[in-house]
Amino acid sequence: RLQADGQVESLSVLGTIPAKDLNSSGFAVSQDASMLAYSLGNGFETMSLARGTGKRWRAVDAGGVAGFSMSWAGDRTLAFEWLGADNPHPPGLGLRVMNVAAAGNLLQASRLVVPYSRYCLTRGGCQDGQLLTADGSRLLLTRTTGTLETYYVNNLLAYSVRTGRRLAALAPTIRAQGAGPPCVPLWSNPSGNQVISFCGGHGERYDHGRLSRIKLYPPMYGTNFGAEFAW
Repeated sequence: RLQADGQVESLSVLGTIPAKDLNSSGFAVSQDASMLAYSLGNGFETMSLARGTGKRWRAVDAGGVAGFSMSWAGDRTLAFEWLGADNPHPPGLGLRVMNVAAAGNLLQASRLVVPYSRYCLTRGGCQDGQLLTADGSRLLLTRTTGTLETYYVNNLLAYSVRTGRRLAALAPTIRAQGAGPPCVPLWSNPSGNQVISFCGGHGERYDHGRLSRIKLYPPMYGTNFGAEFAW
């Protein structure tokens, strides 16, 4: 917990991960700190931090989950990115939202919200760090186009979870040689009408349709935002 001035007030252990899973990367904690999701290679586990019990969601159809793409709305709804792994084109590629209490496998318990082809239109330049708003109404993501030979174009966008429709641009368009600096959402209010992001080497505030640049001090030269910490 943090004090109002940002200083550490207290630290507490919320849960532990089995030693055999320590090489996994990527995790997400629910807003009330009751649920944890952490990467297991191409799948993930969801766990109640109070009870220490959970469920393993194993990859199907030789696809895989991007570990840094997971985020919660409440303690039952989890968003994640479903990608190619051993199978480069498994069914249902893209950003999905699941009910972690549902029956079935990883794909049966989730639904596709934004297809992969709508936000990743290049090779090697697409970015992790998608964020589901706390009320479960919006997915915040980076749409990337362009090529390594020319430049990449990044747009930070909000999409409706209910309809999959694009709702808003959350930061100015960024053009960069190569993959460029990260362009990712960092924080949102529950409805997604206020968003703090880091894009193009600086902070951006989106406030009910208005954009403004802000000063941020990101860790590790601004390159390792993905699931290194969670609110």
